[in-house]
Amino acid sequence: MPKSINCEEYVFHPNIGNDFSVSDKALKEDWNASFDLYKVLTNFYENFFEKDKLNLESPSNNDVAQLYKNNISEFFKELEKSLKYK
Repeated sequence: MPKSINCEEYVFHPNIGNDFSVSDKALKEDWNASFDLYKVLTNFYENFFEKDKLNLESPSNNDVAQLYKNNISEFFKELEKSLKYK
């Protein structure tokens, strides 16, 4: 059975939905019962911090993904604003 990860608060990221759910292909589609914590955390890190691994084709937050694809400078401005409220 696939597992899920949810954030405790909103994070401005294409792969995190407005409901704080995390979109991670490995957890949803490629899940394997032999995954250990290292595999899950490595996959999580790659999907959220490595630019070439972002899921922009089926994101959890389409508005953020479109901003990232179409106006990267505005994306980073919004990201910075979202972090100031923490």
